[in-house]
Amino acid sequence: MKLSRKRFIVIATAAALLFPAFALALYAAENWDVRDGVGTDLDAEAACLKCHAPIGTAWGNLSTHKLILDCTICHKTSAESGEGHADKVACTECHSETSTPTPETSCMTCHDPHGTTNAFLIRTSIKLPQGGTADVTLAKSEGASKDGMVRAGVAGATAGTGLCEVCHTAVEYYLADGKGAEHFTERCTKCHSHANGFRPGAEE
Repeated sequence: MKLSRKRFIVIATAAALLFPAFALALYAAENWDVRDGVGTDLDAEAACLKCHAPIGTAWGNLSTHKLILDCTICHKTSAESGEGHADKVACTECHSETSTPTPETSCMTCHDPHGTTNAFLIRTSIKLPQGGTADVTLAKSEGASKDGMVRAGVAGATAGTGLCEVCHTAVEYYLADGKGAEHFTERCTKCHSHANGFRPGAEE
């Protein structure tokens, strides 16, 4: 049975975390040609970045998919360049979280799949359901903290720039304008799970 590159990478990543010697497998995965299972696909990636330079910048961030993927895993490129020449693979082909905060939002509303300076591929600027955009800072998986998911009411942080609060205009806690009632300060996803669209009462 031929092992797919995607499955190989998942297995190699898990093994590398448990056994450092398996980190070598990740190097092999990074240089695996999707056309025949051997060689390197770095040339294909370089070709993509000739026209998609901003993606190359995002690809270079610490928070990025490049650690285990390359362009051709998510984009099935065709021989011709131009609009629509590369199909996009649905996020749910690899990720189990399918619920979003509102019907109007998608994975791409909050995440940049190529890479960002924020943790967890969170965009540095998010389009809001109510219109406009908001700058977002997220460096740690924390609740109310300078580097966490909520920054309203945190000393030294700018209210309305925390991931969870940017869309909050009609809730009781952590409003985008920095107001709102007091609430738990621990990691938000302890009670508002990603899998449940961050609705309350569903733990991770």
